[in-house]
Amino acid sequence: MSKAKIFLIILLVSVLLIPENENLKAQNNGIIKGKIEIKEVVKSSRRHRSSYKHNRSQNSSTTSKNEAENVIIYLEEVESKKEYSYGVEKPVLTQKDAKFIPKVLPILKGTTVDIKNEDKIYHNVFSLSDPKPFNIGRRPQGESVPQTFDNPGVVRVFCDIHSHMSAFIVVLENPHFTTADENGNYEILDLPPGKYIVNPWHHSTEATPVEITITAGETKVIDFELK
Repeated sequence: MSKAKIFLIILLVSVLLIPENENLKAQNNGIIKGKIEIKEVVKSSRRHRSSYKHNRSQNSSTTSKNEAENVIIYLEEVESKKEYSYGVEKPVLTQKDAKFIPKVLPILKGTTVDIKNEDKIYHNVFSLSDPKPFNIGRRPQGESVPQTFDNPGVVRVFCDIHSHMSAFIVVLENPHFTTADENGNYEILDLPPGKYIVNPWHHSTEATPVEITITAGETKVIDFELK
């Protein structure tokens, strides 16, 4: 058999084994899931500073039925080569009914967000936060302005025309993050075996991060109480 034929056979076998190896790797990855419980929610009347740990309001509290949806669960100190996809071309921060939707938007650093006005009235969206100060000016209905967020941290967003409007764009350093659903349930999939620090983030409550170790194929349940 010629060297050329031997090379082609080796190349073909290698190509055929790639999907199997990738599937095996995926099967060995772990899952972190759990439930978020919020004891109280603090209504903010001041603009927050832009860091993960120093952006909590100091004012009196109230409760909200679906406030768990505003909780981000992310992993700290993780080196990852995983590519992250939103399933859409760009994440969108919408102004509708004089509110920002969503109120909390987690993104991977380097992501471009479309800021879109769907109201019949004008909005002027801006931020003074260190990771991404910007001001897109007054925009009419239907107009969308892209903004790219290259620096990790919390970006507090406001409308200069309507003082009650605010939102948080949380720029994260790795793709291992999610948000809780309205019942407080969350799940982070496809985690290679290793040590992780699991951290819940909410704009006005706190919880202690948890350090864990994920083994091959393991599902780890971590619940948090925020207060």
